[in-house]
Amino acid sequence: MEIKQTVKELFEPTFEAIGDSELSYDRKRALLYNMYCFACAVYPEYVAAPHSALFEYGCCFLIEPERHPDYKLDPSKFDFSPGSAVAIEGGGRKYSRRGKDFIKYDYGSKLFTRLLEQGVIPPDDREPIPSVSLYAAAYLCCNMFKPLRPLWYTYYFYLDATNEPVDEEFDEKLFELLHNDGVYAEAMNVTGSMLIADEAELGAGKLLKWYAPFIAYRREHIFDVFEKRMNAGDAEFVAEYSSELLKCYPDSVSLMNWNAASRTEWVIKSQDEGMLRDLVADLREFAKLTDSAIVKKYLKLAVLMKKNLDNK
Repeated sequence: MEIKQTVKELFEPTFEAIGDSELSYDRKRALLYNMYCFACAVYPEYVAAPHSALFEYGCCFLIEPERHPDYKLDPSKFDFSPGSAVAIEGGGRKYSRRGKDFIKYDYGSKLFTRLLEQGVIPPDDREPIPSVSLYAAAYLCCNMFKPLRPLWYTYYFYLDATNEPVDEEFDEKLFELLHNDGVYAEAMNVTGSMLIADEAELGAGKLLKWYAPFIAYRREHIFDVFEKRMNAGDAEFVAEYSSELLKCYPDSVSLMNWNAASRTEWVIKSQDEGMLRDLVADLREFAKLTDSAIVKKYLKLAVLMKKNLDNK
């Protein structure tokens, strides 16, 4: 799972929930901007394609290239042809939206300061945005928006990895809010939860305390999730999740069975030759470890598909 996917899974619903909330404009802006900075710290490329709410509430801005203070000095620097530099020396970056070309810039940036001095920034967006503790921001979002709880539970490791000092008050509140079976059950359906390893991989620190209850819950209930996702036609989720868990539990016959079934279905849908070859190789390894009839069945099917492919 790529880091870009995890950032979108966590932050896009968060930005949308804040933007759609009944909070005041200033409170929305403060939460959105601090979360945006967090998202960019985790994945710097997020700055290139932020959520629409960030533009709506004065965190990100767009102007036509001709309105950039340096445009008249050298229009050639604002060329949008393929291969041209994305960043603008005088501030901002090239950004295309709905077939039109713009210059994007963020609150607090060099270009924002220049345009603020020129009186270009809208009145509602001129006021400084206060810094908010990320722990406080995460707690406020989870407390207000219940659907965000499994997401922030899952991706707590991003909070733990920041250089920001731990806000003990809100870290404790977040722990109390998110540690229950309801959150664990929903967190198993968060794609990023497949990145949460076994207890042995987490060591003896803070993350073990945070994730140990979920890992125990997942160990008991994950196959129910796999069954529901397969019945819903989501073989890809089961294939990726079971593959990750096999790294922690390589001798689990149940995981091998689900992995065999889901990956075979995924290959049939995708018709991906590389995936099929990998599947055959892995199922042969599974067959060395278990006498499972399920593994044998899918191995025979995968080998047959490979023969048909090779004979084309």
